[in-house]
Amino acid sequence: MNATQLTDLACWTPLAGIIRINRRRKMNEEREIARVQRKVAHLCKKLAREYNELQQPAWI
Repeated sequence: MNATQLTDLACWTPLAGIIRINRRRKMNEEREIARVQRKVAHLCKKLAREYNELQQPAWI
């Protein structure tokens, strides 16, 4: 039995509230990481568009 299965089983015990809080926290962290990654990707594309010299290595 892996950790996910064990956690799923524990959801049917008095620990359900704690598990729900933990899962919600993890989902929020993952959502925030994805949001920041999208934001950074957009910023990098914008900078590359505006400053062509950033697309070339500095040693050339």
